[in-house]
Amino acid sequence: MTRCMICITAKFMVAPCWSREDMKMTPSHRETGKPALRQTTGEADAKAHEHMLARHKLVESMIRNNEQQLRNESARGGAEIERECALRALAASADSVQAQQQVKATAARLEVLDEERFRLIAEREWLNSSLLEFEEALEQPGLKAKGHA
Repeated sequence: MTRCMICITAKFMVAPCWSREDMKMTPSHRETGKPALRQTTGEADAKAHEHMLARHKLVESMIRNNEQQLRNESARGGAEIERECALRALAASADSVQAQQQVKATAARLEVLDEERFRLIAEREWLNSSLLEFEEALEQPGLKAKGHA
C-alpha cells in the first residue's frame, strides 16, 4: 500500500496516513459503501524513494556549494584588502623588495581564488540544471510527489 505522507502523533509515534487514491471501491464493497485499500507491488514506492534520496543528495550538494562560494567571497575580500595594503606600501617605498613580493603573492592568491570561484559557479549551474531535471522527472507517470516538501 502506498502512503501519501507520514503523520506524527503528539507522542512522536509514526502512523501512516492514506490518500484517497489508495482507496477504491471494489464490486463487493459497493453495496456496503466501505472502500478497500488498493494493493500495490511497492515497486513504484521504491522508485519514488530512490528518486527522493537522489534529489536530497543533490540539494545537500547545492548547500555545500553555496557554503564554499560564501567562503570564497570572504577570502577574496581579504585578499583584495591585502593587495591594496601591499600596493600602498609599494607606493610609499618604490624600491622595497618586500612590498613587491607581497603584491605578487596577493595577485597569485587572487588568481587562485578567481579560478575556484569560476569552478564553483560552473558546479552550481550544473547542480541547478540537475535539480530541474529531477523536478521534470516527477511529471513522468509512475513518479509523483508524496508527503510534504
